[in-house]
Amino acid sequence: MKRVRGILSAIHGEEATKNKGQRLFSFYFRVYLRPRLGDVGPHSDREMTTLVEALDSLLEGNTARTGDILVTRLKALEEAARSGNWTMAQQFEAVPQDDFGLITDAERQHAATLQLRAARLRETTSQGSDGRRGR
Repeated sequence: MKRVRGILSAIHGEEATKNKGQRLFSFYFRVYLRPRLGDVGPHSDREMTTLVEALDSLLEGNTARTGDILVTRLKALEEAARSGNWTMAQQFEAVPQDDFGLITDAERQHAATLQLRAARLRETTSQGSDGRRGR
């Protein structure tokens, strides 16, 4: 932990690591480690994201959250190993996907729902009254 603080202090000044609400390992990962590693692939990136979240929760004294993060990651890895489906496996994780941008997951879900409804409406209106497609 001392080394992480030292690296971040050297780059961003000592004040960068003294912010009481600062999640030290997440900050280190996002501003120092991830940019230097380049593309490590989605699975390694996900593993590191999960570990830094667990470390930050541990530093905050939140052992229940730390346990949840680690157990749900284990469940996701188990699902991926059994089914080979990483998309499905991610549904088990306590740490949300690291999506950058302004759109929240709730907004993305709402947009997908609206899109699905619009597609169903188009399909329904393109059929005639007898249930067959219009000409």
